[in-house]
Amino acid sequence: MENKKLHPKYETGKLGLSRDELKAERGKIEEAVCARSVDEEGNHPDIAYTWFCTPQEVHRLRVIDAMEMANCCLCYGYGWEKYGSNYLLPDDTTNPKISEELKQAYALTLEELDAVYKAQEERISHANIKTNVFTDSEGCSYNSIDWDVK
Repeated sequence: MENKKLHPKYETGKLGLSRDELKAERGKIEEAVCARSVDEEGNHPDIAYTWFCTPQEVHRLRVIDAMEMANCCLCYGYGWEKYGSNYLLPDDTTNPKISEELKQAYALTLEELDAVYKAQEERISHANIKTNVFTDSEGCSYNSIDWDVK
């Protein structure tokens, strides 16, 4: 799916991504943040801390989080109404290193949230959801998504 701008300040970015595509994009962002960041000791951190991110990076990472959650909800067939709305809220951290601008960049618009779900729903419609692929020691069963269905 093409890049979208559904937020007045930030690019939403490409939607409808598979797990591997989401992981790769998150990795690129985090790698770029770590490469340009310097901690109090003058070292490059191994973690892309929020306070080192630009507002655009914070926003895109949050869109990626929402796509991952949509994939999970679609894989199990429920939960988006409960979990999706959390992505509309700004970051409520009390960490003084995180600016108000970064906290606000964390929130998606309703248009973005709707587009995320629809794009992930479309992408998963071309995949295969495998049920009961693993059962843990407590008897909980897990599903998975096979994205490589042709």
